[in-house]
Amino acid sequence: MQGKYLIVGLGNPGKEYRLTRHNVGFMVIDHLIHKFKIPECNKKDYSLFQYPDDLFYFIKPMTYMNLSGEAVSVFLETHDFLPENIIVFHDDKDIEFGRIKTKIGGGCAGHNGVQDLVDHIGNGFVRIRIGINNQRTRDGKQLRDYVLEDFDQRELRVVDELIPFAEDFIYNISEYGFSKAQGILHTGK
Repeated sequence: MQGKYLIVGLGNPGKEYRLTRHNVGFMVIDHLIHKFKIPECNKKDYSLFQYPDDLFYFIKPMTYMNLSGEAVSVFLETHDFLPENIIVFHDDKDIEFGRIKTKIGGGCAGHNGVQDLVDHIGNGFVRIRIGINNQRTRDGKQLRDYVLEDFDQRELRVVDELIPFAEDFIYNISEYGFSKAQGILHTGK
């Protein structure tokens, strides 16, 4: 185990956004807290879920996607994490639907929630980018409308199949570090 980890899922609060493409980060956090039966501690700016061993903290910013950095920075005022131990799950419009890619730092590719995180906490955090680019459902739609549209039933099944990979990545990064965890995710070994 390489320290304590802050796991952030980006999304928008409210049931009207629950199944939208932009909320795939929230979906990952929801799956993990449900699976491990982690109790919720609601704050003004974020929902906090703390795994009993105090090594994993899970946050869903309640400030809406484009202000996610504000909520995370409020939490970090009273908690200290190494940048590489902050793991952020978010949608990525440039990655093929059903794929996951990881990286540390880099550009934000027009993702306002990620940009707000960079603006508030810096650029050294781990990004788990979940692809939402599906030409079958995207054709002719503006990006804003597309990301705020619900996944269809077929897409939801694929998302449900991806979430265990996200869970495994969290375990692997805490055990082996980012590079090895990234290799395991992309090669299955």
